[in-house]
Amino acid sequence: MALNPSKGWQKYAELSINNASVDYQMRLEIRRGSSQNNDPQQGIIYDDNNCFYDDFRDVRIGTSADPTIAEQLPMWAEEVSDGVKRIIWVKTNGNTTLYIFIGNENAGEYSNGNDTFPYFDHWTSDNTVDWIHTNTGNNHHHWWENTHEFTSMKEIDMRGYILNWWTGPWDHTELGWTVDKTSFVHNVEHVLIYFEHRTTNGAVSDKISVKLHIRKGDTTTTTDLKFFNKPSTDTPLYLQLWHKSNEVKYIIRDLSSGTILAEDSISDPNVIPNPANTKYLVTQQWDCAGGLFQWLSPHYLKWGSKQYNGGMEWKTDYWFERKRAYTEPSWNSFSAWKDVISQQIINLSDAGISVEELLTEKTILIDELAGSIDEILTGKQISIEEIASAIEKLKEDKSILILETVEGIDTIFLPGIGNKLSDISITPARVVTTHFPAVAGLPLDKKIRIYAKAVSGQEKEVVLEALTW
Repeated sequence: MALNPSKGWQKYAELSINNASVDYQMRLEIRRGSSQNNDPQQGIIYDDNNCFYDDFRDVRIGTSADPTIAEQLPMWAEEVSDGVKRIIWVKTNGNTTLYIFIGNENAGEYSNGNDTFPYFDHWTSDNTVDWIHTNTGNNHHHWWENTHEFTSMKEIDMRGYILNWWTGPWDHTELGWTVDKTSFVHNVEHVLIYFEHRTTNGAVSDKISVKLHIRKGDTTTTTDLKFFNKPSTDTPLYLQLWHKSNEVKYIIRDLSSGTILAEDSISDPNVIPNPANTKYLVTQQWDCAGGLFQWLSPHYLKWGSKQYNGGMEWKTDYWFERKRAYTEPSWNSFSAWKDVISQQIINLSDAGISVEELLTEKTILIDELAGSIDEILTGKQISIEEIASAIEKLKEDKSILILETVEGIDTIFLPGIGNKLSDISITPARVVTTHFPAVAGLPLDKKIRIYAKAVSGQEKEVVLEALTW
């Protein structure tokens, strides 16, 4: 387990997370410039000009400060502006602290939407075969995504363009989730963003009209129509629709200006369906002469309502589903950039071997080290710098050189250990005192008591004096 590549990284920083959640996708923007401008609330971190490449391809996020053992987390690059920024989404693992690595000339491009999101499509190929088309009657044309189910709180994000907008006496276009892949969506529980084309319901030819349309049980709830000016066909729009147990909301932005064009929400849990039930992603077009769901080379999906008695056409660049939470995770703080220190790992799994074995195998085996530092208890590993000199120091003056952190070194001196190790077999070793102020696990009274069994079979207590400096 390691980053790819595992070596060659120059800098890392700690990313602290509030309300961390497993498999939650978080947005992070890395920019060229001084880290004094970091803005964790907005998810913006500056590289202090340490990224090797102008397109910031040499960025990875892992679970440890050591790139040789850190688990590399999946991520996808939403946007890249050479020399300016890279916007990424990272799939977090529930840890409250993650580590971002930068500055590596050996790093290639890494961006994988399929590994990052529960559902993702950039439409670089014709994946319309993954969707089921059904006419449930009265020209209610549905396309259900047929490769996955999403049974938790969720959001659909889409980047696209409105190619056409027609108004008339009928028609609407919708996107959201429903409980099955056979029924007209309005007759079952659903959460939908609803584009209204009907002039009889208030639609007008020069403005896009949109609202929320949800159903729980037999109760249907909608919001009032919101209007925004019909954009040009080359104006990129960003649509978000999320379904949480305590909120359903949509936002539509103009990406060229950053302006929010329309937004609305429903926050009454009594009318919001259970997110576990609305598990199928669907688009629906009504009274639209057959509907529209067509791949456009090189990486677009054209979908919506064909012109009949009203309608609209979208050209989607990409869309993805991501996890939401009742209390959302957020970036809390970003540390200063630190040097990545190459570390060597000694495995700790059993105790009781001699110094000679240690010198030969270069492995410390510990069966149990009760109350020791979390890193040893959980990872069974400890980082030791310059293992060769540490082994020689242990042999000469019975002291162990242990790397306390990546920035500091602690030395523990154990007088008499050479004589004790020759006639005891620890089964297992345990330390009486459970309060350890030092990272190496030293008790407050600086005495280590080990209950041991001699070669003869007689049990005895060994008290080792310990000094640190």
